[in-house]
Amino acid sequence: FNASTQNTPPTATLSITVVGGGSVASIPTGIDCGATCSKVYDTDTAVTLYPTTNNGWQGPTYSGDCSSNAVTMSEAKACTVTFSEIKLNTFCR
Repeated sequence: FNASTQNTPPTATLSITVVGGGSVASIPTGIDCGATCSKVYDTDTAVTLYPTTNNGWQGPTYSGDCSSNAVTMSEAKACTVTFSEIKLNTFCR
């Protein structure tokens, strides 16, 4: 047995950028960030992103290579998770 000649599965990197007030974690584990982070996964891995919104913020919306909180790692992907500040309307009478 020679470990150096063993076949290893292909991998792909998931890069996350968080904008606004929140953070993102993932299942399977590996993503856990409040600004930017990345994790290498085996290709064909289904990754689910779990956002946590800070007080006074809402969302998130997903952009880049993610259209929702679920992504399958067929190739390297870069996603932006954006949280929006809740703006309260104030009226003067």
